[in-house]
Amino acid sequence: MRVQPPSISRLLRAYHLGPDHPMKIRLWTLLRRATGYPRLTIPYAGSGWISLDERDYLQREIYVHGAYEPEVWKALAAQLEPSDLLWDVGAHVGAVSVRALLDPRVRACHAFEPDPVQAEALAINLALNGNHGILHRIALSDRSETRMLYHGPRTNIGLSSLAESTTDSVFSVPCRSGDELVFDDGMSAPDLLKIDVEGWELRVLQGMERMLRERPPRAIVFEWAVDEAGIPHDNAPVTYLGGFGYQVQRIIRPDQHIEARENFIALRRA
Repeated sequence: MRVQPPSISRLLRAYHLGPDHPMKIRLWTLLRRATGYPRLTIPYAGSGWISLDERDYLQREIYVHGAYEPEVWKALAAQLEPSDLLWDVGAHVGAVSVRALLDPRVRACHAFEPDPVQAEALAINLALNGNHGILHRIALSDRSETRMLYHGPRTNIGLSSLAESTTDSVFSVPCRSGDELVFDDGMSAPDLLKIDVEGWELRVLQGMERMLRERPPRAIVFEWAVDEAGIPHDNAPVTYLGGFGYQVQRIIRPDQHIEARENFIALRRA
């Protein structure tokens, strides 16, 4: 996976996002295609760096606007305490993980990404931002097994999921449960937990039953399908987390728009 250095990336991005002119988009596409679409390295979150492929929806949002769903990190950051450990489950290319690595209150971030394409990009982005980001090329689920991961489309690879998909591209990936990692392998349980796994969130949480009971995270952010009013179609994760003493509320987007899948934060009751 090729990556453009920041100096060249800065020039290319300035041209791409600069004033329009006839043939600009066609010239940009020809240039990027001829060079094999090396990833563009741009400043991120103040003092960090992130490499991006602007053809992908999530990465394009960061490339153009500087962030993707910044309200998710804001909600997590509000719960941070010194020396906290973050698990980023479904880390994609590291939009949340990199922000965590830049926060001095975070001692380490475990980033879980089973999609081999995204994991390669994630490895680059973790390396660009210090040495306390740990990449795990596995999926979290409710048990140890091997499953088929459905790779998202080129224009939105963040849709990769263990749930059934219409894509023809699949990978065989290892799955582990959070409980196995913590209680069998000795991994430190997270203080903060973010889960974005396209419909597999409840399975991830069910694989953390003992952890939620004995070493519960202070806050859990997860994505879930909702109706047009932002109400979950299925209340299963809310009910499940409620059984461990969590209260759940939706994270409101800055523009208050409601998508088909919204982010929620679960906080432990005092």
